Amino acid sequence: SVSLGEGRNGGTRDKIRQSRLIAMSVPDITPEEQQRLMALYSLGILDTEREDRFDRITRLAAALLNVPIALVTLVDRDRHWFKSAFGVDIVESARDSRSFCGHAIRSDALFVVPDTLTDAHFSGSNLVTGDAGIRFYAGAPLVDAAGHALGTLCVIDTRPRELSESEEFALRTLAATVVELLEARRRNFLFNFFYDRFHILIDRACPYFLFIDKEGRIRRFGSNFRNCILGIREGEHFGELFEWEGSLDTQKVFNDSSRWSGNLVFFKNKDGMLRFRGAFHHFDDFILLLSAPVINSQSGINDLDRKSTRLNSSHVSESRMPSSA
Repeated sequence: SVSLGEGRNGGTRDKIRQSRLIAMSVPDITPEEQQRLMALYSLGILDTEREDRFDRITRLAAALLNVPIALVTLVDRDRHWFKSAFGVDIVESARDSRSFCGHAIRSDALFVVPDTLTDAHFSGSNLVTGDAGIRFYAGAPLVDAAGHALGTLCVIDTRPRELSESEEFALRTLAATVVELLEARRRNFLFNFFYDRFHILIDRACPYFLFIDKEGRIRRFGSNFRNCILGIREGEHFGELFEWEGSLDTQKVFNDSSRWSGNLVFFKNKDGMLRFRGAFHHFDDFILLLSAPVINSQSGINDLDRKSTRLNSSHVSESRMPSSA
């Protein structure tokens, strides 16, 4: 995630001064560039529609720093693509040796050019000398959890200026919020990518499966749960429909995945009529629970029949359970 720095102490100011020195060099492709691009593409965000949650951040950045332009910029291989653009009608721009954001992602420090006309590197840029007339730039890198700078939250002015310490802090804080939104989008993108390609296979092998996220919400569920659990739907919290047996809870599974992954667990629906057993398979941001009804419990197969399900013996056989169960 993005570091918010040290607030008002001198360490933050030193990092900003170091960033200004970078402005005098050409943004050569770093050895980590390929990994950075892969991290960017894993967001599944390039060339998507504008979203209010990003637009709110650029509007707020422009208001707090009193600038006419604020951008959420994602730096692609040869272009800057803008997820949000306040104060300018633009979708993307070329990435070249004089691109501001291309320089900004070379460090996790705040990157500031107080006066572009007096900067030896940027003074000849057409963004400075042309119609855009950029005289001031400040960009906070959007650094993900793996340390990849994916782009910037940047602010631009048509007059030279300096940032106050409170403005620096505001820009860093808003950039951290952008990173949180990007990370949430990556989790959803990877989950949907995985599910869309494998859910049919999983459902055929184990029609009593559940995908559960870190908040305990059911993201996807097997076809047979729809038949036997009244009211089950995507987004429903696991605890609203089921309860674990023993001291297990969803947060424990995420916090100690090595202990629980593959181990046999039991749970039942809220009215206690249906009991299931299953095994967890842990992913970074969700768990896959492969399960089957316990047919030798007090509720048994007859209770499922009374609920008018299409359950049959093949759905609850041992062959439907994961091998670790």
